[in-house]
Amino acid sequence: MPAWTLTRPYAEPGAEWVYASAGAIADTTAVVLVAAVAGKRHFLNGLQISNTDATVGTLVQILSASTVIWQFYLAPQIAATTGHSGVPIVFPTPLRAAIGEALSVKCVTTSAEVYANAQGYSA
Repeated sequence: MPAWTLTRPYAEPGAEWVYASAGAIADTTAVVLVAAVAGKRHFLNGLQISNTDATVGTLVQILSASTVIWQFYLAPQIAATTGHSGVPIVFPTPLRAAIGEALSVKCVTTSAEVYANAQGYSA
């Protein structure tokens, strides 16, 4: 057993969560990144998003329940780009959901083909 203590920049080990898109977010339905837990607050400190649609851009929103807490315009993918041209985003001050609320991602425009990966923690 090591005689040192592991210090993490945001949370204790075991409090972290991760989300990876199972498929494209192609409509305006919110997709839950981490479900609501009574008495817990969820924090988002990393996000990678990409849009594989060649013509449709969209505003991507992060929500605490139904309240928008952050948004970002994600342009269509450039035709000459191969694969996913993702945008990595780090939140030095993590975004936070209200206590007991789910943290979700949502597109404002239909027909975009958005993929999202997210990392955070709960406290």
